[in-house]
Amino acid sequence: MIMIKFLWKGLLRDRHRSLFPVITTSIGVMLVVFLSAWLPGVMDDSIRHNANFSTGHVKVTTKGYWELQHQMPLDLAMDDAKQIISDLKEQFPDMEWTARIRFGGLLDVAGEDGETIAQGPASAIALDLLGKDSKEIERFNIRQGLVQGRLPENPNEILLAEKLAIQLGVKPGDTVTLFGSTMYGSMTFYNFTIAGLLSFGVSAMDRSTIITPLEGARFALDMDGGATEI
Repeated sequence: MIMIKFLWKGLLRDRHRSLFPVITTSIGVMLVVFLSAWLPGVMDDSIRHNANFSTGHVKVTTKGYWELQHQMPLDLAMDDAKQIISDLKEQFPDMEWTARIRFGGLLDVAGEDGETIAQGPASAIALDLLGKDSKEIERFNIRQGLVQGRLPENPNEILLAEKLAIQLGVKPGDTVTLFGSTMYGSMTFYNFTIAGLLSFGVSAMDRSTIITPLEGARFALDMDGGATEI
């Protein structure tokens, strides 16, 4: 007790000497508390974002597609995703399974005379947007990210990243043509109508992403019942 009183008197006697250590210690404690709360939140958001947008908690692909997935090879995709999902649901009933197709292509915008006025590369994700029990819209936060237009209501409507739409000079209601290759290696040219524009808040996705209904992508890519991943 005597020592505590002695130290307390010392602090009060020379406040200039004691003030700086107190401030430094306080700031250090504040930073530790802030970072201990902020970093776990950032990590949780990152894990959740990657799981929803890319990796899933479990992903099923063919072995060949997995080894070359950065190339998005449609010829190595699964043929009968519906049957595979049915089998997975029987084996793992507590998990949710959904088919997706990832593919790339070139978006072409034509003028009134049919001549090309703008083109741009696109990274496309085909999701089950029209299924009654599908939760893909919630997983991708599509409603929250919609800045113009509406959600697709039929297989031939797509959602376009807002920055990509600005680059191409298009808006909801316009038609764009997808140039790409089918599951069997042949060329495909398919017209989609833009239903809405999205802002993902991720620079890489905002520059080139399009989201299509699964049924429309399957028709355009000649992938009846197929999927690149589940």
